[in-house]
Amino acid sequence: MFGKMFRRKNRLISVEDFIAGKLSAQEFADLNADATVCYSTPFGEDRAGRTRLWVLSNHENDLQHYPAFTAKAECNRFLAAIGRQGFPIIEGDLRTLLDSLDSHEALAPLGVVIDPQSPEPIAIDPGVRVGTGIKE
Repeated sequence: MFGKMFRRKNRLISVEDFIAGKLSAQEFADLNADATVCYSTPFGEDRAGRTRLWVLSNHENDLQHYPAFTAKAECNRFLAAIGRQGFPIIEGDLRTLLDSLDSHEALAPLGVVIDPQSPEPIAIDPGVRVGTGIKE
């Protein structure tokens, strides 16, 4: 009982190695499978009340990524700033977030970007899933 009460959140590891190109996105995801990330549901309302898919586009390579964060407060600030309304914040592990992208055809082609507003966001390629390599 007390173990659960005082369990610390798992933090991302090997971030510097990933940013330096010493680890692939797959290796980074596998090493951080149990790391805690914060995110919201992929579909939600904008300020006009329209339901839409909330993803970020990289115009350099046409990839789309789902935003996640290492801190709940940053997740809240970011989603409010981009106009997301009435959003829940989910605290879960990276493995679950990546696996959830397979739950809907609109999500399957997405990658994940952790802390998208940081000076060095962590972009995990579309198709990467923990322990399975890149999903085809």
